[in-house]
Amino acid sequence: MRIAAPLPAISALLLLTGCGQDLGDYTVESVRTATDVPLSEKTSTSYGRFLEVRLVSDTSLTALSKEIDGLYVDADFCPFRDGNGLIAFGPFNEEGADLGSPSAAPALRPGADGRFHYRVYIPVAHHARAATQPGQMQLPTYDLRKTAQAACLRLFAPGYNLLESRSKIISVPAAMISTALTSEPAPSRPR
Repeated sequence: MRIAAPLPAISALLLLTGCGQDLGDYTVESVRTATDVPLSEKTSTSYGRFLEVRLVSDTSLTALSKEIDGLYVDADFCPFRDGNGLIAFGPFNEEGADLGSPSAAPALRPGADGRFHYRVYIPVAHHARAATQPGQMQLPTYDLRKTAQAACLRLFAPGYNLLESRSKIISVPAAMISTALTSEPAPSRPR
C-alpha cells in the first residue's frame, strides 16, 4: 500500500525551503553629501561627490552571516523597478566597515537607541560610457542635481534560494536629497 502526501503540502514545503532570508526594514535617518567615503581612492575620486544615506533598523546584518554570503544594495529612482537606475555602494556600518561579506565584518552592536545604524553611498552624478563587450553591464547615466525624484534602495543577498534574500524597499525622500545637495560636503574624516 502506498501513501501519498497531499500535493499542496509538498508544494508549500518546497516553496518555503527556496525562499530567501528577510533582510529587514530600514528607515532613512539622514542624507548628506560627502567626498571622503569608505571606498578605494580610485573609486571615490572617479565619482567625486556622494550622497551618504544613513539608515537605521532593528536588523543586525552581521547576525545573519550564517544565512547569507554576500550583501549588496540595489538603487533606482522611485518607484523601484530594476535596481540599476542609480549606482550605490554599501552597506557599511557606522564606522565605515564594509558589510558586503557579513561573516568577515565585525559584529554589529546596537547604538544608544537600541537599533543598528548603516550607511549607503550613491554618487551624485554619473555619465556612463556605452557597454562595448558582450555581457558587460551598462551603468546608468543620471544627475541627482537635475531631478526632483526620490531614490529607492533595497539590500539583497544573492544565493541558492529560489527567491533572493532582500530587505523591504527603502525610500529616500526627494526633499532630503535636495536639502543634502544644496549643502556643503561633510568634512573629511581621518582614515
